[in-house]
Amino acid sequence: NHRFFQAAEMPEPPVEFISGGCLFDRVVALPDQFNNRTLLMVDVPPDRSDFYGVEGQCRSLLQLAERLLASDLPQFRLVIRPHPHWSNLDLEVCQRLAREHPARCELSHPAWSLEDDLRRSSAVVGIISGVLTIAAACGLPTVFIETESGYTTGDLACFSEQALLPDAAFSQLARILTDHRVYAEARIEALQNAREYYTNGTNLDLNAAFFEQLLQAKARMQAHDPR
Repeated sequence: NHRFFQAAEMPEPPVEFISGGCLFDRVVALPDQFNNRTLLMVDVPPDRSDFYGVEGQCRSLLQLAERLLASDLPQFRLVIRPHPHWSNLDLEVCQRLAREHPARCELSHPAWSLEDDLRRSSAVVGIISGVLTIAAACGLPTVFIETESGYTTGDLACFSEQALLPDAAFSQLARILTDHRVYAEARIEALQNAREYYTNGTNLDLNAAFFEQLLQAKARMQAHDPR
């Protein structure tokens, strides 16, 4: 754009870009990691604003974490990986969980790369993060948390079998982390769906309807912003 307007000797209009994640993901082939008995949780938490309606989904995700940590799952560990811009996030609930369950829960430090966290995990749970599609392609059982009024994008439709309401997610993750047969089946499902996601390029299929919905949601947020 800059070169075009420079060549045309016209003023370049301001453009506001909405960060939507990375279109090129590093995928590594991970072995069966059932024996790690570790769940990696991503997508938590946003700041105190309701980013496109995901606040309720993040709340459900943290409630799921509390249920799993309070359960009697043998040798279970939970690693919470906050968003890369974690210095701007409200980590109070995550920190409380790590304090209350020091032997079973930890916050991933920014020094840990995503690949590091994936290599020490057995399964991954989150909402709509690109980390979930990467994890599935790497061969980790993956669960996308749904809520009745939650937010999602059409490119994730091929993962619909892995998208579960909180109660169903709790039951499925408990089975994945304790039953190797269920784990193996979930691993195959994740790889198959990820193959469709990446091979068919649906992660790049950001059509006009997607952006119209995104911009409408942003306009609604600005209309309710007291500032």
